[in-house]
Amino acid sequence: MKTRDELHIAFKIEIDKNGQATAFGGVPAFLPEEIDYWLNEAIV
Repeated sequence: MKTRDELHIAFKIEIDKNGQATAFGGVPAFLPEEIDYWLNEAIV
């Protein structure tokens, strides 16, 4: 089982494509709480 932090990293790499542009002035599309919500939905 992966940790919460590992799941957040995987989510940002796979789903939150805009999160990759953060270093270039972009902003992530999902807040950490929103990522938690979607990860919990996927597990249930």
